[in-house]
Amino acid sequence: MTKEIKTTEKKSVAKKTFLDKCNTEIKKVKEEVNKLKTQVSKYSNEGLSSVYPLYNAIRTLRLKVMDEGKSSGTNNLKMFMETNFSPLKVKKLIFNEIGYPSEKDEQGKFKRDYIFENLFMRANKLSTVVEYNGNNGFEKNNCSLTLKGTQFYVVSNEIYPDVDVVGNKEIKSVKNTNTDLIKLTTRGLEIIWARCRPVITRDPKHQDDSDSLTKNIKQIKEWFNQEWLKRVRNINYLDENYTKTDLDNLETIAQLTLRIVEQFKVDKANITKDGNINEIKTIKELVNVNYQVKNNEDKLVSKAS
Repeated sequence: MTKEIKTTEKKSVAKKTFLDKCNTEIKKVKEEVNKLKTQVSKYSNEGLSSVYPLYNAIRTLRLKVMDEGKSSGTNNLKMFMETNFSPLKVKKLIFNEIGYPSEKDEQGKFKRDYIFENLFMRANKLSTVVEYNGNNGFEKNNCSLTLKGTQFYVVSNEIYPDVDVVGNKEIKSVKNTNTDLIKLTTRGLEIIWARCRPVITRDPKHQDDSDSLTKNIKQIKEWFNQEWLKRVRNINYLDENYTKTDLDNLETIAQLTLRIVEQFKVDKANITKDGNINEIKTIKELVNVNYQVKNNEDKLVSKAS
């Protein structure tokens, strides 16, 4: 009888995962998340410093997980973290721990607080990109992210390699030589995140296309940006090189890209508690899309739709 009990205990210990040894750190993250969740309006307009307490808690948890990875004998911490404790897995773990979302609306859909979720993801992303500093197998892609008190800073020319300089009649893109630390903005965080976002390497037969998708979109964006800069430098560029067919295709591209953006928002609004999208309908068309056109002096030139 005694032997059977001991055998059962050994099996129970053997089944423990690295997270079972991180209960204290997980508890602290839950505490900070609940504080954030109940005071969203207080923090939503305070920039990245507002999520510092949650960032610090998640960072401490990630460091603990790294220690467990080292103890288990892993020789590639980057792969270990990206495989076992990606930001998405952190989000699912903590949201499950606090039981979010739990309330449903009249249609039976889970009520989601997107301001809270955005604040959570800012802290989650910050605690991840800080690891991409050239150590432990991580690339040095985080623009020398530096923490001073509760403020986040990066090196100017690392995050913005080129800057636009306004001349008399044109805007020139020049190399940024400024090596000073500048305050990291939410836009800057997304720039770093795009460089550092963990991509799990899979078998070639089941390769995740997310990395190539991001790369292709970046290349398309850069091509359009270069076309715009050509017009900035040469007042006749568009008139001499673009046809009506080209402009018609550009308008179609604008509609398609905006439709994808709006569909993404619809899909995000219909995610169930377990992470599935419960809305199969798609956007048929975009109507009454308005925008304003301003010149370099910030004066309204025209309104089009």
